[in-house]
Amino acid sequence: MKGASLIAPLGVRIPDDLKEKIQAQAKANGRSMNAEIVFILEEAMSDNDRSDDDLREQLIDAYEQKIKSMEDYIKMQKQAFELATEQISLLKTHIKSTTGFDVQAYFDKTIDYDGIRKAVETKNKGKT
Repeated sequence: MKGASLIAPLGVRIPDDLKEKIQAQAKANGRSMNAEIVFILEEAMSDNDRSDDDLREQLIDAYEQKIKSMEDYIKMQKQAFELATEQISLLKTHIKSTTGFDVQAYFDKTIDYDGIRKAVETKNKGKT
């Protein structure tokens, strides 16, 4: 191994059967036991790095899918709201044309929209 004098020795106790497996693998790969152990450790560490990267990619993909799903849901809710608003408008028009009763005028007199808006704004200011 090149530059072996610059590498600090590390004493490690390993079971005999594991040592025999490493010896056999080192011999099959034409390496010393030390070189084989270094090779195995480097491979394990690079696999961990790849696993971390793979996990990050999977998480990113999952979050992107979740965001897309939520955007689709929001779009659907907006469409449902617009449809409901249109239906309410049509109902008001129908009621006024069939009975002469102006539902919107009644609501405008009965409901304090400005008061509701101010209360909501005050409540929202308290949250920020």
